[in-house]
Amino acid sequence: MNARWAVGCDGLHSPTRELSGIGFEGHDILKPWPVFDATLENWTDTYEATFVYFGAHPTIFTAIPGHRWRVYLRPSSDESDLVEDASAALRVYAPTASFVDVDNPTRFHCHTKIATSYRSGAVFLAGDAAHLCSPAQGHGMNCGLQDAFNLAWKLALVHNGDADPAMLDSYEAERRPAAGLVARSGDEFEHSLTMTDPADCLARDQAIAAMIADPKARQHEIVAETELNVDYSSSPIVFGDRNDGITAGYRIPDTIFVQPSGKLPCRLVELTQRPYHTLLLLAGPGVLGSVLVDLDEALQKFAADSPLFEALFTLAAQSNSPAPIGQLGSIEANLLGVKAITLLAVRPDGYVGLRSDKNHLQALKRYRTVILEGTRETSSVAGNSTLPGPESL
Repeated sequence: MNARWAVGCDGLHSPTRELSGIGFEGHDILKPWPVFDATLENWTDTYEATFVYFGAHPTIFTAIPGHRWRVYLRPSSDESDLVEDASAALRVYAPTASFVDVDNPTRFHCHTKIATSYRSGAVFLAGDAAHLCSPAQGHGMNCGLQDAFNLAWKLALVHNGDADPAMLDSYEAERRPAAGLVARSGDEFEHSLTMTDPADCLARDQAIAAMIADPKARQHEIVAETELNVDYSSSPIVFGDRNDGITAGYRIPDTIFVQPSGKLPCRLVELTQRPYHTLLLLAGPGVLGSVLVDLDEALQKFAADSPLFEALFTLAAQSNSPAPIGQLGSIEANLLGVKAITLLAVRPDGYVGLRSDKNHLQALKRYRTVILEGTRETSSVAGNSTLPGPESL
């Protein structure tokens, strides 16, 4: 059987990458990372967190189903008892707890590497075939899943003949910088986890304590650890008006609640979880209902003639129109930076491809041309000119 496209998700020793002649650059992490699964007897803390224990044998507990834990650690020697090494770290913080039902103690070596290219003709790389990082922060699978989501909707449009193949170049443009961010962050955390100088350890511990004590810093860390701070604002296929609320290239927040017309209240992000783009027409206080309805009708007609758009939702903070319009709270409108009328084109991967605060229909036509015809955007890119630095993770 002949395939038109191939996506290699085949890991560290990827035959897809090697047969395509794509390089894999970076370095090996010299010390091994053993791992095993276990239950913690007499455990009194939550099962809804990841625990990182510093010390002579740094140990990380990651929750898995069934009130069990996946335990990563740095062993005391190449031949040491892994469970005993982890137990020594555990006893310092939870002296009554102990490991039972231990499965599959294994030692493995890690790497920090990124493919020199994510594409060779009709062949693409994703996941560990495209990038490797320290397991210390748990980013590997998350990063790989975002690769797949980013590529899938683009490949579907091109495969169906709706978009120019040049649009597929945006996959590497968006995801390779994200992999670099994760890789650099992993190396930094690796160093932090394994430092032994007492002064350095004290400074590290004080910095962590200060972060935990500051709600804003703590929230920033949570967003970074879940990779929700990755943005595509420097991508060639996102653009629009700059804004302090939400800008093109950033992910739709999952904390905004709305009430669409004829539907129960829901999170705004739930409206956008579709195979194709979702249009959100949002109005702040004081917008004439007739103006909003006319724009809604024009956008509905335009979207119906395009393979790119699947749904349109119109929401207003206030509405004096007899036509059915959904509700957007004033606080929520302010959080999104909606003053008058804002149009968002939300991609299937949850990122805003376009933000327009004026000339909405013209902006949407331009966006459709960029996506479907492969026109390059070299200016008017919204948001930051670069991805966040490694300190963001």
